Amino acid sequence: MLEISDEILKQVSSIKKDYLKARGKIKEDFFSDQKGIKCCKSNSEITDLFIKKVFSLIRKIKKIDNKIFICAVGGYGRKQLAPYSDIDLVFAYNKNLKKPELKVIIEFILYPLWDLGLKVGYAVRTYEEIILYSKRDQVIKTTILDARIIAGSKKNFEKIITNYTNEFSKNAINFLKQKIRERKKNIKKIGFDYFQNEPNLKESQGSLRDINIIYWSLKILNISKRKGFNKIENFLNKDEKKKI
Repeated sequence: MLEISDEILKQVSSIKKDYLKARGKIKEDFFSDQKGIKCCKSNSEITDLFIKKVFSLIRKIKKIDNKIFICAVGGYGRKQLAPYSDIDLVFAYNKNLKKPELKVIIEFILYPLWDLGLKVGYAVRTYEEIILYSKRDQVIKTTILDARIIAGSKKNFEKIITNYTNEFSKNAINFLKQKIRERKKNIKKIGFDYFQNEPNLKESQGSLRDINIIYWSLKILNISKRKGFNKIENFLNKDEKKKI
C-alpha cells in the first residue's frame, strides 16, 4: 500500500492552484481573441501538465513507470478539450501490479481532478485487455485511434499501439466500412425534427461527429498499410483541411 504524506498532499494542492490560474488565463484569452481551436488545445495542454505533475508525485513514493501508463482518448486525446468537455482517460497497467496499489494510484490522480469540478470518464485495463476488448467492441476499437500517452510507461504504450496496428491492419477497410455504417445508423436514429429549437452540433448530420469520422477514416487508412495511405497529413490538401 502506498503511503501519502502531508507534504505530498500539500504539493497536490499547489498543482491545483497552478491549474486554476492557467485555466483562468485561457478563458481570458478566449474572450479576447475568440480562437476556439487555440482554447481547446490550451485546455488539453494544461490538463496534460496537471496529470503529469500529480503522477510524478506518485513516482517519488514508488517506482511504477513500467507498471502503468495513463493515456487521453476521445476529444481530449485529439487535443480538442472544450472548457466543459469530459476528460476521457484510460489507465493501463501490468497485470502484476497489485490491486490495492493500483487503486491508490488511480484515486490519487482522479480525486484532484474531481476536486477541481472536472468531469472525468475513465477506464481501467490491463495491457492485454486493451487489445482483447478492442476486438470485441467497436467503440473501444475506435477509442484507441485517438489514444495519446500523458504519463507513465511510454515503452508499453508504444508496444500496445504497435500490437493494435498489426491486429487491425489486415481488416482495416472492413473497420472503415463498419464506422460508416454505424454513422448512418446513428443519423437515422436521431432523425430530423422541424420543430427542433437548436441543432445537435455533435451528433446530427454534418456535425462534429462527421468531422471525427473523416479523421478516424484517415487513421484507419493509415494503419491499413496500403500503398498511398502512409502519410495521412498529406491526404487532404490545404483547402480541404481549412473547410473541415
